Amino acid sequence: NPAATRAGCDERSRLADVLSMLAWAIGRTREDAPVSFEVACLPHSPRPTCIPLRAVREPASGADAIITVLLPEELS
Repeated sequence: NPAATRAGCDERSRLADVLSMLAWAIGRTREDAPVSFEVACLPHSPRPTCIPLRAVREPASGADAIITVLLPEELS
């Protein structure tokens, strides 16, 4: 949107923000618990809004894990 563009936000930087906040939140959460965190964004105005997100970790082969990031209402 225009407000985000004026603030210098693009898709790559927003993804970096989400992944950085997710990494921080994972470091503060037990391994088996869902992870809750927030990311500030500029939806339709120059004032930032915090968007709550949830991440669910699922085991995969080896030491890898599958991480899914969702809006809170998408978690069932």
